[in-house]
Parts: sequence; structure tokens; C-alpha cells
Amino acid sequence: MISITSDTKKKLSYFVVFCLFVINLMTMAYFCSKKEGYFIDEMYTMSLSNSTEGPFIIATDNKYYADDYLNDALTVQDGEQFNYKSVYMNQVEDVHPPLYYFLYHTLASFFPNQFTKWIGLSLNLGILSLTWIVLFLLIKLVTHSSAISALGASLFGFSVGAMNSVIYIRMYALMTLFVVIVSYFHVRLIYKKDYRLKTLLGIFLFTYLGIMTQYYFLVFSFFLTFSSILVLWLRKKIRFSIKYGGAVLGSVGLSVITFPAMIKHLTTGDRGAEASSSILHNLSNYDLMKSNMTAFSHVISDGIFVSHLKNTVFVLITLLVISTLVCVYRKQVKTNLTTTSVLAGTETIIVFLATSLLYLFLIAQISPYKVDRYVMPLFPILLTISFLSFLYACKISFTNKKVTIIVLTLLVVVSSFMGISRIKLNYLYPEKNPQKVKQLFTTNYNDSIFIYNQELVPSGQISEMAQLLYYANDFYSFDLSAYISHIKENKLDTQDKVIFMGYGVDKDETTRQILDGTNFTSAKQIKDYPRVYLFNVK
Repeated sequence: MISITSDTKKKLSYFVVFCLFVINLMTMAYFCSKKEGYFIDEMYTMSLSNSTEGPFIIATDNKYYADDYLNDALTVQDGEQFNYKSVYMNQVEDVHPPLYYFLYHTLASFFPNQFTKWIGLSLNLGILSLTWIVLFLLIKLVTHSSAISALGASLFGFSVGAMNSVIYIRMYALMTLFVVIVSYFHVRLIYKKDYRLKTLLGIFLFTYLGIMTQYYFLVFSFFLTFSSILVLWLRKKIRFSIKYGGAVLGSVGLSVITFPAMIKHLTTGDRGAEASSSILHNLSNYDLMKSNMTAFSHVISDGIFVSHLKNTVFVLITLLVISTLVCVYRKQVKTNLTTTSVLAGTETIIVFLATSLLYLFLIAQISPYKVDRYVMPLFPILLTISFLSFLYACKISFTNKKVTIIVLTLLVVVSSFMGISRIKLNYLYPEKNPQKVKQLFTTNYNDSIFIYNQELVPSGQISEMAQLLYYANDFYSFDLSAYISHIKENKLDTQDKVIFMGYGVDKDETTRQILDGTNFTSAKQIKDYPRVYLFNVK
């Protein structure tokens, strides 16, 4: 029988880790290639990162816009590369902190005048790669096994939630990265009892970066800090808890110093005022609170538990109870588990589970929409808790480590396949395929495109329409009465084909007014995008 040296085992283990990482990255890249269009917020990412004429894409009434207008707003122009002052000022006028936009602008600066999904997707692929690596290191702190840690990281990496976060060109993938990094340092703090200065510095730095990415990071950080301080007090580490609390408060203070606009954003800004109003209203209504939690439980179930959240929780609890009973019955189990490690592990899981549930509860009450992006940072945390709980049950049930690895491998393969094959990914938007949009415009008009922006008057923002208009050369923006007058004065109703695009309109009433006020005889709807209607009027 051929014996394998420890050095060979280590190399083989690293090879397995590398292969899992590469396969995971290739899978993400594959789904990125399937992305065809953009959600409105993704258009905001581009304009907020690259526009030097203000943060939003505006089309005021009764005005002509040339074909370079949208290109200038959405891409970095020659001579405007690495213009971080413009990015910063755009965010002052918006509702989010600037870090993700700095990174997007940096990457876009290497590709001036390029309107492409791959700028944002490449950034997110890099971010998710780092998240995978840090999650691997976090799990290895507990398991001391590269193979098992790679399986744990892959359980997240192949999940629907991870795929959606890389496809969605917003700051939530970056927030997830910083949540995982801060969690890594807290595992060192709570599980490893690492009270060194570099642990505090890591918490300080990455808490700051998380806050500068998304304000919801403050919610996660608050509950994590509160839970961790309770553990430190139970351990009678009062003096260290003061230093720890000071590090977290210092990161908040540095955020305010470097981005003072956050105070306005969080207090009197649109999102801050909306959040305050929502939580006061929702907390006074039990049925509404319950409804919000139910909505987000479905989101989490679809994102990481292949639509079987209740079954997953039931199975995990059952396994843990049975494993504990087996442990008590045997009185001694041949595992590496010690009383000290079990206690520290239990404290760690309680801290992160409490943090996740409290974050989920509060976000469910204050978020404007009940969608996955607001809870994406919880996905790796909840999956890791589930994975480690399952691992604990396996270690007690199977004394052979190889059997444990086989069982965990089956868990990752089955859950990944079920998730990706059964659940539709968000944020792909195949109906907004650029070639199809170009063909749509080429087929249905001569040279006139008009837009009517009813829902967003007087702000005039057209981010929802921008990705469509980008392929339409020039366009005119009118209110409806001025549009009808313009058509009549310029005898445009003698053309064979004219496109009218309405945003947030009553399509039947709008087309009726157009036909009544002009010589057009028909208005055929040629496309129905979310809140955007395209008509070919003749």
C-alpha cells in the first residue's frame, strides 16, 4: 500500500481548494455572461460613478438630446479619468456613501467611452473572489481543515444568493465582503480569544470601509458590537471591551469626518427620513411586522436554502439534538472537540445568529422594498452557521474524517445544483438585450423618438429609460401637450413611423390623446418594459 506523506497531503489539499475556487469563479462568470440588461439602480451606478454633469440622468421637458448625451453620462470620457472629486460630489447629492462608486469609476477609467456590463461585473467578480477567500479563512479558523473550509466557502459561492450579488451591479457585493471580513476578525476575537491590537485594527479598518460602502452596514455592525461586548463582559474582559468599543466608534467617527454628508443622508435625506417613518409605522402594527419578516424569510429561503428554509432549520436542529444525545450516551467521543472549544464555538454561533436575526428584523421594517439586495450580506453568515452546525453533527456521528468530507461534499453538490437549476436568477433582464433593442428601434421608426416622463416630473430623471435610449441615437423629451403641438407644427404625423416612449403613464389614455390631437391613425404597443411603454404611432 502506497503511503502518502503529510507534505503530499497538504499539496493535494491546496489543489482541491484551488480547483473549487476556480470552478466557482467560472460558474459566476458564466452567469455574468447571461446578463443582458440593467435594473434602474444599476444605471444609477454608472451615472453616479462617471457623470461630471451631476449625479442623475435628466431629460427636461421640451428639449432635444443628441446621441452623445447618454454616453457622456454613463461612461468615463477622455480627460475625465480618475476624477474622484466628481464621484464624491455625486454621492453627496445622492443617498449612499461613495466607496463602491470610487472602485467602479477607477475600473471604468481604464476603458473610456465604453458602455459595457463587464466593468461592473468584473468588479463584482473580483469582490466575490475575495469574499470566497476570506470565508474560507474564517471557516478554517474553526475547522483547521483546508478541504472542509473550501467546501464551506463553496456552499456560499455556488448559492443563488451569491450569483445574484455578483450579477447585480451595485454596492451590495462589496458590503457582503466587508461583513465577511469583519466577521472573520470577530471569530478571531470570540472563538480564538485573540485580544491583540491587530485584531482591533482589523475591526476598525473594515468597519470603516463597510460604512463607506452602505449605510445598512451600520445596522449589522451595531448588533455585532453589542453582542460581542456582552460576551466580553461575561468573560470579565471589561477593559478590553472598552478598547473594542472605542475601535468601532472610531470607525464611525472616521466615516463622518471623511464623508460628512452621511449625517444628512441618515437624518433628513430621503432614505433616512423614509427609514425613520417606516420603522415607527411598522413597529406599531404587528401584522405588518410579521408580513415583512415573512417576505424576507422567503427571500433568504430562495437565496441560500433552495426554497427550503423551514426544512433546513428543522433538519439542522434535529441533527444537532441527535448528535448531542449520541455524545452524551457515548460519554466520550473520538473527536477534536473539547469543552473549551465547544463553549467558544457556541458563544460565536450565538453572537452571529443573534446579529443576523436582529439585522434581518430591523431591515425588514425599514427597507423600502422586500428584495434580496438588502439581506445579501447575511447569506454567507447564515450559510456558514448552517454549515458548521452540520459539520458538528457529522463529527459526532462519524469518527472517520473521510466520511465527514464525503457527506459535506454531497451537501455542497446537491444544494448547489438544486439552487441554480431550479431558481431563476434575478438581474439578468434578457428582454433588454442590446441587439434586440437596436433592432426594435431600427424597425419601428424613421428618425424621431419622443419620451414623456409623467411619473418623474419635475425631477426629469430618465435612468429607467437610459439603457433603451442609449441605442436610439438622439431623442426629444416633451410633456404630452407640448409633444402633440410639436408633432403638428413640424408635420411629423406625416412620417411612416414614430416611436413614443412613456414612463409611468396610463398607456390607453396617453395614446388616445395622441391620436385625437394629431393626424396619426394608429398607435401600436411594440414593447412593454417595467413601467416603460413603447408605441409605434403612424
